[in-house]
Amino acid sequence: MPAQLPHPLGDSWNAFGGNLSQELVCSTAKLMKELGLVEAGYRYLVMDDGWSDPERDERGRLQADRTRFPSGISAVAECVREQGLLLGIYGDSGRYTCQGFPGSYGHEREDAQTFAELGEPSLSNKYQTSSFSVRWEQLGYAPDTPATVRDLWTGEDLGVFNGSFSADVRLHDALAFRITPLHPLPSHSEWRPWLGQPMYERHEEDESWIPPLLRAAAEAD
Repeated sequence: MPAQLPHPLGDSWNAFGGNLSQELVCSTAKLMKELGLVEAGYRYLVMDDGWSDPERDERGRLQADRTRFPSGISAVAECVREQGLLLGIYGDSGRYTCQGFPGSYGHEREDAQTFAELGEPSLSNKYQTSSFSVRWEQLGYAPDTPATVRDLWTGEDLGVFNGSFSADVRLHDALAFRITPLHPLPSHSEWRPWLGQPMYERHEEDESWIPPLLRAAAEAD
């Protein structure tokens, strides 16, 4: 028995980037059928980033650009189905898509319902993260200083950390934390010998950032 292979699909980004419209998508579906691609096994025509409106509708749902898709996504999905294809739609799990349109973060339920109502959509959903780390030396604190970390976006206290703090960052997201030492810092400046010096300098060995005088002191030891 031959192995089951994924259905071939056409993706709008390869040819049109974010310059999408109702007329363009429907004519592309028609052309795919005329060229024999549907008969050859193509099943999906995917609208990549750029199809949505910059604003959600009054119910908080994603909507197609009201100028370029005057009849809405349901009409586009129907004209694609008429050519024997299914509509695929791009989405992003962050707050914004790569092109700056609304993402699904905080609206996962509404967006899942929106896509489900289109029939049999293929959802191309982007979810990318990177890591963020900060060491207390970078902030001018002693390495063994216990400090509380508060997420200023959510208003949540994340706990007490010693020496450093790390977090994951979703694509297109921004983080805002307040880091507060548990105990008052010394009133004199001798404990912080790099006071008045540029705070950050690239460390060639581990790519971290440390105060330059602290690095010089460590090398002297």
